[in-house]
Amino acid sequence: MMPRQKFLPVEKWPPADRIAWEAATKVGGILDDSNPAAHLAKVTQDDLTRRYGYFLGFAKRNGLLDVGGTAGASVSREAIGGYIAELESYASSVTVCGSVRKVFQVCQWIAPERDWSWLRKIVGRLDARQRPRNKRPRIVEVGRLYELGFRLMDAADQADDGRAFRPVIDYRDGLIIALLAACPLRRGNFTSLELDRTLIRVTDSWLVHIPQSESKTGRVIEIAVPNDLGLRIERYVRIFRPRFRNLRESKHFWLSRNGRPLSDSNLFYLVTRRTREALGRSVNPHLFRDCAVTTIALHHGAQMGAGVALLGHRNPRTTGKYYNQANMTSAVRDYQA
Repeated sequence: MMPRQKFLPVEKWPPADRIAWEAATKVGGILDDSNPAAHLAKVTQDDLTRRYGYFLGFAKRNGLLDVGGTAGASVSREAIGGYIAELESYASSVTVCGSVRKVFQVCQWIAPERDWSWLRKIVGRLDARQRPRNKRPRIVEVGRLYELGFRLMDAADQADDGRAFRPVIDYRDGLIIALLAACPLRRGNFTSLELDRTLIRVTDSWLVHIPQSESKTGRVIEIAVPNDLGLRIERYVRIFRPRFRNLRESKHFWLSRNGRPLSDSNLFYLVTRRTREALGRSVNPHLFRDCAVTTIALHHGAQMGAGVALLGHRNPRTTGKYYNQANMTSAVRDYQA
C-alpha cells in the first residue's frame, strides 16, 4: 500500500488507456475470444487498476502524462525512472518492485503491440534487489488485536450520547479491527464488504461470503463470524451505521465520514494509526493475515490447514502442510476461539 501517492481513477485516465483497459478486462460472449485480462479475479483487476492509477497520478503531478497519445504512451523510461525514485524515498524494495511490475503487466494488456522488453528488464533488476523486511518484530498475537477492537467499541458506546459523531467513527474503527482479526480477508475484499451480499445475516449469526469471481485465488471464501462479534455487527448496523451521511445510496458496510465507501488508503491509515496508538507498533491490514498464521502456528501447530481456510489460499503449502478439507470449518472455529 502507498498512502502518500495520489491515485488517478480510471475515469480520469488518458482516453486511450481507459478504453484499452476496459477492452482488456471485458468478459466476452460464448462465441467471442477471451480478452487478455478478463480471466483475472475482480480483486486482482482492481489492484492492477489502482497500481496503474498510482503511476498515472505520479505522471500527472510531474507533467509526464500523455493525455492524447496511444495506450501506454505515458509509460516512458523517464517517467518510470522518476516513479521508482519517488517510491524508493519511502517504500520498501518489495513494494517498489511490485508496483513497477504491475505497471508492466497493464502495459502488456493495453498495448501488446509495443516493445516492453526494456520495462521487463527494469522489473528484473528491481526483483533482484528485493530485500523483504523482517515482519517478526511487527507481529502481534491476534487475540490482542481482537481485544483492541472491543475496547474501542466499548469506549465508543460509553461516550455516545446519540448526537456526537466521534463515537460513530470510534465504533466503526473498533469493529474493523475486531473483524479483521477474526476474518483476515485481503484488503480489497474487506474494504468492499456489502450488506446482504458479502456480509450476510443468517438467522442469529453473520457470515462473510466472498464469491469465486471476487476472490484472488478464484475460490469461494466463507467465514462464520464469532457470536460475540456478530452482536457488535448488529449494534453497528442498527445504531451507528445509520448516522453516516448518504446512507441510502450505499450498500457498502464500511463508510467514510462523508458517507462514501471507505477507501483502501483510509482503511490502511486508520488501522495502522489505531494499532500504533494502542500497541506501540503499527499493524497494517495485510499484516493481520501474518498475525493470524502466527497465532495458528503457536496454538494449533498441528492444524495449519486452518490458515488455508481462513486466508483463502489456493495451495495449502502457502500456510503449512495439507489439512483435511472436512476439518477446515472446525479448525477456523478453534482459531477464533
